[in-house]
Amino acid sequence: MEAQNISDLPTIEDYRKQQTVRKLNLDKEDFLRLLAAQLRFQDPLEPIGNTEFAAQLAQFSALEQMQNLNDRVGKLTELYRSAQTWAALPLIGRSVKVEGDEVPLYKGKALIGYTLDSPADVRVRIWDGDEVILSVDLGVQEEGEHLWEWDGKDGRGRRVPDGTYRYEVLRVEEDGTSPVDSYVLAEVIGVRPGKSGEPMLDLGVKEIGISEVREIFNPHRGGG
Repeated sequence: MEAQNISDLPTIEDYRKQQTVRKLNLDKEDFLRLLAAQLRFQDPLEPIGNTEFAAQLAQFSALEQMQNLNDRVGKLTELYRSAQTWAALPLIGRSVKVEGDEVPLYKGKALIGYTLDSPADVRVRIWDGDEVILSVDLGVQEEGEHLWEWDGKDGRGRRVPDGTYRYEVLRVEEDGTSPVDSYVLAEVIGVRPGKSGEPMLDLGVKEIGISEVREIFNPHRGGG
């Protein structure tokens, strides 16, 4: 029986190039199968040298260590995500301060906060899409922080569905209006891990990442 020349067999390097083209990963089982095939079909007159064999074993060892490291990193990542979610659980039942122009109306209530650097005549507007469904003049308010609770009714006194609405708080002046720094306070009713690992807080009608929270309070504070 004629021995097959080792040079006619695909080498590990050839296999790696082929796998790269196919966008596949070489795992340690594939590596061992190739190495065993090379040893089985090597030319007895020109066996694999000790140096080459040692180099291939070193490559296998490095590959195995890298895969083990990847597995450990994956497990650590999962543990980190789980720990982040568990750490956010105490937020359930508490109110969080969130900036932006959206207010979540949940169970017919929403709480909007705003800050004045001087006394001002204040107006609050609630939008549903492109339509203003409520415009409320709060009158002259003193300098400082204020809270206003929306009862979920539009300008005609009709209750609107729970959901996310756009809002704005305005300073009313003789020559027009200007925006006031504002935010919403919403109660957290649930927590879940997000795709990126960041805990997501359920506000009833929308979810936010925990990184969007600016402050944490005890359950809703009323105000006007």
